[in-house]
Formats: sequence, structure tokens, C-alpha cells
Amino acid sequence: MKLVKIQWIDSKAGANRWVYRDGLKPLKPVRCTSVGFVLEETRTRITLVQTKSKTQVCGRITIPKACIIKRREL
Repeated sequence: MKLVKIQWIDSKAGANRWVYRDGLKPLKPVRCTSVGFVLEETRTRITLVQTKSKTQVCGRITIPKACIIKRREL
């Protein structure tokens, strides 16, 4: 498995409660960095795992490729 570092943009959500619209400012997306082993890659997404053994993996994340701003193989 290849080891990669991916910088990507994620959505940001506000508090899940009622708020007044007056003075409410838009939320900015969050810039994230993930490092992991490539488990699977398709045309539209990449799945990384944080830790691997011969038969198991742990710490899985799938990132849409449209959100990726930088990728580097380590």
C-alpha cells in the first residue's frame, strides 16, 4: 500500500439549534490534512487507512477527489 499525505477541504456546520439570522455570518470550509495508506482509489474518491497489519486495517477515511487540493506520496 502506498503512503500518502492529502490536503483537502471539508464542510463546516454550525450549532444544531435555533439561531437568529440577524448578524449571522457564513461559515468557511475547513482545510484538513490526512496521512495514510491507500486502501482503495477510484475516479471520484480515495480511501486511506491509518494503521495496517498483514490482515487488518484501522482508522479508515474516504475523501472525495473533488475536495483534494494537494496530494504527495511519502
